[in-house]
Amino acid sequence: MIKNAKKRVFKSGAIRNNTIGKFDYEGFVNPAVENSFARYMHRHRKMEDGTYRDADDWQKGIPIEEIIKSMLRHVCDIHLLHRGYEVIDEKGIKVDFEDCLNAVKFGVNAYILYLIKQRKSNVVKRGE
Repeated sequence: MIKNAKKRVFKSGAIRNNTIGKFDYEGFVNPAVENSFARYMHRHRKMEDGTYRDADDWQKGIPIEEIIKSMLRHVCDIHLLHRGYEVIDEKGIKVDFEDCLNAVKFGVNAYILYLIKQRKSNVVKRGE
């Protein structure tokens, strides 16, 4: 591929505009991290009664007070784990470092979605 300031020319002869200023979603995320998060989210779809909630159930809206309380619990667990402590949850299960990080990632996602929904407009801008 030949790049110049105005366009990209591929070996096939196809021509496209340059990518300057466009979001690079492929570069912004790592598939191994996203897989870890998806595995975490899938495990937490199962409810105590054995049923499963929809994967996008959280997008219906969680009260912001619940989001921050949960996120801070997980941040405290991360801090303890980072300092070398063993953390046991309320069910007596040893807390996993990666799960805690994914739980915080979930909280961040939920909080961001809450803020987006609070905007007056649902316009989402992306790179040109």
